[in-house]
Amino acid sequence: MKTLEEKIFDELKNEGIEAEKIEIVKNGIPCKGIRICTADKSVCPVVYYSEHETVETFMARVRDVLEKDTAPLGVERLTDWSYVRDHAYLSLQKRGTEDIVKKPYLNLELILRIFLDLGDEAGSVKATGGLIDQLGVTEEEIWQAAEANTRRHITVRSMAEVLGLGTEDEDQLYVVTAGMYGGASALFYPEVFRMYCEEHGEAEAYILPSSVDEILVLPGSNVGRTITVDELARMVQTINEGQVSPIMRLPAEVFVYDLASNSIKIAAVAEGEVI
Repeated sequence: MKTLEEKIFDELKNEGIEAEKIEIVKNGIPCKGIRICTADKSVCPVVYYSEHETVETFMARVRDVLEKDTAPLGVERLTDWSYVRDHAYLSLQKRGTEDIVKKPYLNLELILRIFLDLGDEAGSVKATGGLIDQLGVTEEEIWQAAEANTRRHITVRSMAEVLGLGTEDEDQLYVVTAGMYGGASALFYPEVFRMYCEEHGEAEAYILPSSVDEILVLPGSNVGRTITVDELARMVQTINEGQVSPIMRLPAEVFVYDLASNSIKIAAVAEGEVI
């Protein structure tokens, strides 16, 4: 009996679509996909698939990709420093073995993403050493640009504001994001949490990684009074397992920001979590 992948390639061949299978690691998770070549082979997007979908639904997505105007992709901009300088951003993910530009941070890794114009959508590529060589700049220059770009997009809002509620509670969670650029990267900026602590009169703040896209902040005075740090770690683990896609997860752990030292460290790791 043919596998889903074999059936997909049979269908692609029947429709005269040139393709090849590919496996890409996203946040430490191997993702199976198929690289589809457009007629002139100027653009070869990757369409990912799940073992749970049908050939029909996958082919519908392939046709949708091929029908789109590929002109706005702007892949050539990846070698244009004036463009990359304004579109490089930081992202945090689980530590892995990808051959990309990265730095260890806490027990995670900080990487560089270059965002591209996809018309009505957004896409990005991870920076590699080869890409930086083509740009003709140093690695430090692109890190500095990405740090500045990311910082401008970081926002801290109360859960009430995010949910559109009129009530405010000093004990509530706050949501930290960076727009579409990966809000977990805010962990790299202690000043974000210093401002939070100073504004709320807290000596420390507990940070819960909701996903690679956002993190949650809880007043330090709450921990030990209404909930323990180990319970927070278990809560992150439960949410990860039930609500967050594997490629979007960070380890089930809790970080703490200390105002006195202006530093962030790991406060607790959920039992059984491998980091």
